[in-house]
Amino acid sequence: MRLPFPLLADEEGKVAGEWHMACDDDAWLRNRSCRGAFIIDRHMTIRYRWIPPNPHMGPDVLSLLREASAIAKR
Repeated sequence: MRLPFPLLADEEGKVAGEWHMACDDDAWLRNRSCRGAFIIDRHMTIRYRWIPPNPHMGPDVLSLLREASAIAKR
């Protein structure tokens, strides 16, 4: 799948720690980032964020795509 924007790979967890997304309280996810999604515009402004109440929940991908599409049209 080709995307017209970059994705972040945070293998060392540095960004997760800086953005307070580290799952240190979860035994299975310890030393990893919690799930979440951020849509950042070309001016580096966060336009949308999705952080689940449970770190094991996956995102509603269709909702994320709708948000991204709406933001791209602004």
